[in-house]
Amino acid sequence: MSKLRNNQSGFSAVETILVLVILALIGVVGWYVYSTNSKTSKILSEAGTQTASAKQTSPAAVNLSETYSNDEFGYSFQYPKTWKLTEDLTDTGRGIMDGDVYVASPYGTKVHFSPTGGGKGGDCFDDQTNTRTTRTCATKTILSAEKLSTSTSSNPVYFYHGTYTEPTSDGGKTMYYIDIENGDYAPKAHDSITGAIFLASQITTGKGSVTIKVEGTDDKYNDSDKFFSTKEVKEATPVLQSFKLNN
Repeated sequence: MSKLRNNQSGFSAVETILVLVILALIGVVGWYVYSTNSKTSKILSEAGTQTASAKQTSPAAVNLSETYSNDEFGYSFQYPKTWKLTEDLTDTGRGIMDGDVYVASPYGTKVHFSPTGGGKGGDCFDDQTNTRTTRTCATKTILSAEKLSTSTSSNPVYFYHGTYTEPTSDGGKTMYYIDIENGDYAPKAHDSITGAIFLASQITTGKGSVTIKVEGTDDKYNDSDKFFSTKEVKEATPVLQSFKLNN
């Protein structure tokens, strides 16, 4: 009888040890889970703070804080403070100061608004009697047109997305472009600019015209509509849209 009690007493001790071990394991596991959750919460909190900070310090919308005005030709445009303005005007003997005016971004995009005493070139018409020539004129197709808010009712200015197709004799290549023009639109023959990704156009003013040209750092992008999402286009667009005829 005494031996049975000892055995019963021994089983009780083993059970007690097992219970203590299980409680210890539960405590260790609980501490590990708590510690892991605390670290995870801290990491997520820090990540959230960094994300909020990144949003606050991300580049703001283009701030066109600077204005260039040419009173002689009667036009103006705006550009960011970080861009560099270059004005190279001379009197060519016609009693007016014309030449080149452009702004350049830190990235390398250049937007030209160059006054000239000459007017726009004439329209190009294919010789329909010459059946051997399929197309001798360049053609422009407007994909979208936006009337600028800086336009006047008597002389509206439009911002265009379009395509430009070379004459057949020059290879017939089609390129995508953006530009601005005033008055009623009619297809014009504009030569492509060497080393540029945009095409030149002209705005008629009281003194003559302003040649609009945008140069990019690379000319390989304007052979597809992906051209409209390039950095050069995104940089140049708000500057072009700020153009204003003052007369």
